[in-house]
Amino acid sequence: MFSSGTTGLPKAVRLTHGNFIAEHTLVFDNPPKPYPISRVVAMPMFHLGALPISMIAPFRQGATTYVMRRFEVEPYLKYHEKYSITEMLLVPPMVVSIIMSPLRKKYSLKSVRLAMCGAAPLGKGPQSRFQALLAPDAPFCQVWGMTETTSIATMFPWPENDDTGSIGRPLCNLDTKLVDDDGNDISQPNTRGELCIRGPTVTLGYFENPEANERDFDEAGFFHTGDIAFVDEKTNLWYIVDRKKVTRLLSYNVLSMDLLSSTAYGC
Repeated sequence: MFSSGTTGLPKAVRLTHGNFIAEHTLVFDNPPKPYPISRVVAMPMFHLGALPISMIAPFRQGATTYVMRRFEVEPYLKYHEKYSITEMLLVPPMVVSIIMSPLRKKYSLKSVRLAMCGAAPLGKGPQSRFQALLAPDAPFCQVWGMTETTSIATMFPWPENDDTGSIGRPLCNLDTKLVDDDGNDISQPNTRGELCIRGPTVTLGYFENPEANERDFDEAGFFHTGDIAFVDEKTNLWYIVDRKKVTRLLSYNVLSMDLLSSTAYGC
């Protein structure tokens, strides 16, 4: 699989069979659900958001899985009602498309017992509106993960719910820490720092890219995600609040704009 290219060319991420089995066990098997699992896959399978539920879960979990060629609101909703789908994994544009469409009243999602949203932040308003479409008491929470963590790395275990915008808690068997810009461990509640993670779902490293491996992995084996996070002292819930590399890019863009302005004014 390939990671985001925002810091350069996309990087090939080495993911093992063990990574995928660990991810599935920690995300989908823990705890076991008291209902039959069925899903509709409408996201591209070359993305880590869809790969585990389309290529691992049907065989390891025996989950009934329907595959769409692409995401379209009406067929997506129609198939959920027709096949009494019980679980959903979405990204924010899908959520917004559904809650803004009048088709949400034409088709029912009341068979859905669990829904998760990831890949980007989702506002609390859209999150609440979408949850109202699901079965009573069905949780709809946000999750966090990366290609380098074999998809989901933090979540809320079923049937816990959340309406604060949290990404939940790290999966079992994953170690986390927060570091400052100099790499110092600053892990403590209510303190913002770069989220670092290690464990059985974390990649072995980038393929034939020693420079990226040296930069993104520390001596203790932690992968530096680039996401700025903190953990709430009272609830032990984690929140993503910024992106380290975005800050760097914004600084560069501001500098570029200043240079362009200076040039325009002949300074």
